[in-house]
Amino acid sequence: GDAGGGGLRDHAEAPAQELLLQSLEEVLRVGNRVLILQDGRVLDTLPAEELTVDSLTALVARPEGFDE
Repeated sequence: GDAGGGGLRDHAEAPAQELLLQSLEEVLRVGNRVLILQDGRVLDTLPAEELTVDSLTALVARPEGFDE
């Protein structure tokens, strides 16, 4: 395994909020694009390098903001 990788399986004991933040960090680190979905519908596709954990957290929490 990757000693410094910090993959999702390494954090099975982490609190849910910490796990979510680590998952978002991992998405931004390894992904090229992030699709924002709501009700099975693609709302937007964004380049990962344009997002931060904070902006991605806001999108996860309120994807309906795209409809405004």
